[in-house]
Amino acid sequence: MGITLAEFDTMARHGLPILVVVMNNRSWGSTRHFQDLVSGPGKNIAVDLGAARYHEVAVALGCHGEAVTALKDLKPALARALASGRPACVDVAIDLEPIPPDSLVMMSYA
Repeated sequence: MGITLAEFDTMARHGLPILVVVMNNRSWGSTRHFQDLVSGPGKNIAVDLGAARYHEVAVALGCHGEAVTALKDLKPALARALASGRPACVDVAIDLEPIPPDSLVMMSYA
């Protein structure tokens, strides 16, 4: 998300009702997992992100945005985002662990 956040401005200017769901683990997750596997846990370099509120940036750029911290709130948030008729960002807080299986395969540790 950190690389493409400005695209919310483009979507808003062109009226593109695109829904973006951010799986926000507050980290450059795959890079962090790779560093953990190679160097050992706790020896990470520049992978932790702060409590970025991506949905608020989307709102500031003219889009719909909201945060989700509980699974029970996800479906209603998605429905509201789709009903808005605007570009939308649903920022979903997720855990950093466990390492997703596809990441393990890419790192040849599966």
